[in-house]
Amino acid sequence: MKKNALLLGFVFALLAILPALQTAAAPPAQGDLAIISYPADNEVVRGIISITGSAVHPNFDRYQVAYAVEPVV
Repeated sequence: MKKNALLLGFVFALLAILPALQTAAAPPAQGDLAIISYPADNEVVRGIISITGSAVHPNFDRYQVAYAVEPVV
């Protein structure tokens, strides 16, 4: 009976300190990231198009796209 009580006390003590032994893994590092996947760099497009991409930043606020019209030759 004394062995059972000692074993039970050991199990409870182990369960009590087990959460303190666990450490959470840090999330993978992600730098600031902005990618336009369509159209590709220097690709010439005409008409109505969809611009596709993604942005990752902790303080992300909005998308802003700038473009210029090529002179007609």
